[in-house]
Amino acid sequence: MGGPTDVERAKLVGNLIWFYTEKKRQGTTGWTQQDLARDADVSVSLLTKAERGRGVRDVRKLRRIEMALDVRKGRLLDVVIGQTTTIRISYRPSMDQLRGVVFARSSSAVSTSGIETDFSARVLEHALDKFKELTSDALTFADLSSYEKLVDVLVRLIPDLETATSSARDSVRPELLKYLVNVYQVASSVLTKAGDCGAALLIADRAIHVAEQGDESYLILEARVCMARALFDSGDTVEARFVLQPIRDQVNAASISADPRLLSAMVSGVLALGELEASGSQKQEAERALRIAIHLARMSVECRTVTDTTPDQINVRLHAVTIYVRLGDGQRALKEAGEKAAKIAEFGSRLSPAQHAHFFVDVARAHLLTKEPAKAVDDLLKVATRAPEELPNRVMALALLEEIENQYAASRTPPNQQLVELQRHICG
Repeated sequence: MGGPTDVERAKLVGNLIWFYTEKKRQGTTGWTQQDLARDADVSVSLLTKAERGRGVRDVRKLRRIEMALDVRKGRLLDVVIGQTTTIRISYRPSMDQLRGVVFARSSSAVSTSGIETDFSARVLEHALDKFKELTSDALTFADLSSYEKLVDVLVRLIPDLETATSSARDSVRPELLKYLVNVYQVASSVLTKAGDCGAALLIADRAIHVAEQGDESYLILEARVCMARALFDSGDTVEARFVLQPIRDQVNAASISADPRLLSAMVSGVLALGELEASGSQKQEAERALRIAIHLARMSVECRTVTDTTPDQINVRLHAVTIYVRLGDGQRALKEAGEKAAKIAEFGSRLSPAQHAHFFVDVARAHLLTKEPAKAVDDLLKVATRAPEELPNRVMALALLEEIENQYAASRTPPNQQLVELQRHICG
């Protein structure tokens, strides 16, 4: 199956216009849809129709709307001409179903996951247990990089969770909201990896909206980090910074809770800020973010009853390499990787396949920065061994493979068996 239909593209453009309008309204007091219409030299009725998913056919008007909303050139146009979904993956039919779940919430009364969503007292306990089990399955499949199984669970689970959450009584709704936020975040991540950045952005925005309906601050921060990464991966660093601003404000004000869950969300947010700074070549700010993340991870240990290495500390060690890769400093990234490798080996089975993949993909990038393509091939083959579904036909993997091939050609080194094996794994 192919990419989004014209109707789906129109809905996506409408949702993006609505999203960026809301963001600008928050940052500009008194700014309205009428102001957008004036600045873009379009009618209010055109904007209203666009937000309802009826599309904007005039490319010039679409570009003026982009300019008025202060978004990256081509942000909306790419969706219209079909640049948001270019990757062929083995479970494309399931991904198309997942995208359908994102674009149109299920209005069917028929359960897709087999869970009773009418929350009478008789089925309440069973339904909650089943939702908890399926949410746990989704998180586990994400950690295992088992994306085909993950997408199958998401397609069945999301519509029923949305239905149940909207109709649940107050006593169970907070628990369902937590499950829904977690599932939305996982869906956003897998959509980004599959190249569907537009759909990833929409469901990440939905995660924030759902999180804000509850009273758990850590869930709101987690949802914001998810949105920021979706924006960052789609090339919109300005909006990513905007979404992460509350985390920056808390750090600058030294207003940090001792709640381990909130600390964990803060660690992820600060690391995302560090990556943003690194991508803009802001070395001092990136390293400052890394130091803050290390401090927060240590606080996380102190707040727990068992003083063992926490997921936050592992996360920091992994992202230290990421940040120096984004800064373009391959030597420092490899130095960080060498220092972290022994500790990562010590974690052993506690590192998920997805975390192993993260680490060795960054090491491969570092080796490409130092013009060592053969070592980059070895790194990626380690990913292929531990997380087989992480590389095939992915935007990231295809780009790395192209750079490896270019470096081989530039050095006039003939392809070896390892490179051929990697090409076969990534390209099929």
